[in-house]
Amino acid sequence: MVAETMKVLDRICDVNSHPVTDKDVCRTLIVKSLKNNGEVNMIIERPIEPDAITAMENALNASKMQEPSVALAPDVKSILRRYNEKLKHGHGQMQPRKALADPNKGYANAPRVNIDEGETKSKICLIIGSDTTKSQQAQLIVSHNIYIHKIV
Repeated sequence: MVAETMKVLDRICDVNSHPVTDKDVCRTLIVKSLKNNGEVNMIIERPIEPDAITAMENALNASKMQEPSVALAPDVKSILRRYNEKLKHGHGQMQPRKALADPNKGYANAPRVNIDEGETKSKICLIIGSDTTKSQQAQLIVSHNIYIHKIV
């Protein structure tokens, strides 16, 4: 029955909407589906053009030359499975923060630095950069209330 649908050089990409990562996962998904439902749905990649067939044959020959990968120990697999579940439930995710603020509005939680120059100077001004136009200078003047924005 399978010989009619599957051919040499076919690659199973997906079994019952689960992506296939290696042959053990593929085998497990197929057997489980056949035992439970009596059928299995697969997405199969099949080379048709001569260039694709050559590329697939080269990939298979290269994989035959490689040493087999070492399987992970069962305790390592269980640790990885638990950690992936934690990640799915939001473990380690940071709350979003505003990275940029409107320069015309004060940032409510920003620490403020007050510079007191005494009675002789009422205001300290600093021109930032080398902007020469009056409109740019007016936007860049910093008065005695300096807002520090911390971007993390």
